[in-house]
Amino acid sequence: MGIEIINGTFEVYTAAINTAYEDIATDTIVGWDKIGTNGNRLYGEDGVSMSLSQEMQKHFFAGGTEVLKISRSQEELMISFTLFDLVSAQFVKAFNLATSTTDTGAGSGTGGHQSWDLLRGLSVDGLALLVRGNNKSPDLITENVQIEIPHVIQAANLEIVYNKADDAGLKFELQAVADYTYNSGNSPYGRILIGDEIPS
Repeated sequence: MGIEIINGTFEVYTAAINTAYEDIATDTIVGWDKIGTNGNRLYGEDGVSMSLSQEMQKHFFAGGTEVLKISRSQEELMISFTLFDLVSAQFVKAFNLATSTTDTGAGSGTGGHQSWDLLRGLSVDGLALLVRGNNKSPDLITENVQIEIPHVIQAANLEIVYNKADDAGLKFELQAVADYTYNSGNSPYGRILIGDEIPS
């Protein structure tokens, strides 16, 4: 049975577009890159938010004052959270969802370092997104909740404050881009899956 209530922070993973999603019943995620060295242990207190915004059009006509029809003209889907993990392998993900840094080895009198460009350029890189809450199903408490978004881009305007009072965090605003290859084209923004039965 479920407990109707979902709480606790989910974890966020990325992979190349068209990577196969894990079955919802699996507890481990293989072939996907977790955002955060220790996942949600270093996500901000606000957790992982899913925002579905829309623009609605009201239709009025000359014969009266009443609304005769309402249609939807735009929809956007955004996954957002703040990561307080600034090791280079995680830090770089906030920059255009980059997956690698330039590694410069130490030399005589020079220190080794990781680096990447601050200018992201005209192209916007996309990845597939998996958001998972293990044992958080409201329908069957031992099962999982999984959000599959086949194509996202990093839309956040980055602002990092370094001072003695505040933790430096990176804002992720992962915006869905329609992908008509996912789920035979029936779910271009992806789907949310809620486990309700254990595997047979």
